[in-house]
Order: sequence, then structure tokens, then C-alpha cells
Amino acid sequence: VKPQPPEGLTDGQREIFNFIVDGLAASDILGSLDVFVLESTAVAIDRLRAINSMIDAKPELMLNTATQNSRAKYQSDLWRGCNELCLSPQARAKIGGMAAQKQKESMDPLLEALKDDD
Repeated sequence: VKPQPPEGLTDGQREIFNFIVDGLAASDILGSLDVFVLESTAVAIDRLRAINSMIDAKPELMLNTATQNSRAKYQSDLWRGCNELCLSPQARAKIGGMAAQKQKESMDPLLEALKDDD
């Protein structure tokens, strides 16, 4: 069952949440406990976008310590979420390899015959 976005997310955060879930659905690695990581990652992405938009509109905010501290905090939250959700290229390659192996095993007639003997 695909994780559902929790109540309280904005429309933008809900869209990001669903985008990540849809992207990872084929890997079959998500569970109900991942909702918390998905939620914090979606919030981090949404807030990073907001901070970047503020900076684009007012470039002098690049020199504002509070703005940069907030941006660094949400950037850190994003990278943490990416790590927890296996979104790095290396993790995706490993998951792809495991999925290919699983599919190969499920198609092997000998393995299927041996499973039926249980």
C-alpha cells in the first residue's frame, strides 16, 4: 500500500510527497513507517523552494544570516531525507539491481519448481 500524505501538509507539500512516493512505488521499498521521512522531506523541499524564491526576488537576502541559516537547515533536512529514502544514484542503482535479480529469480523455472515442493 502506497503511503498517503498526512493531514496538515500544504497542497505543494502534498504534491511533493506524492511525487516522491510515485517515483519510488516501482521499487517496492516504501512502508507505512516511511510517512514521517516522506513528510519531513516534502516540507524541506517546499521550504527550500520558498526561500530560494525569496532570494530570487530580493538578492540581498543572500547576505542575510537568518535566511542562509534557514536555507542550510532545510537543505540538510533534504539530504537526510534523500539518504533515508535511498534517493542517491548509488542507492537507486543498488535497488535496481535487487529488483532485476528478484525478477530474474521469479522467472527461473527451476526456482519456481523448487518453491512448489515446499
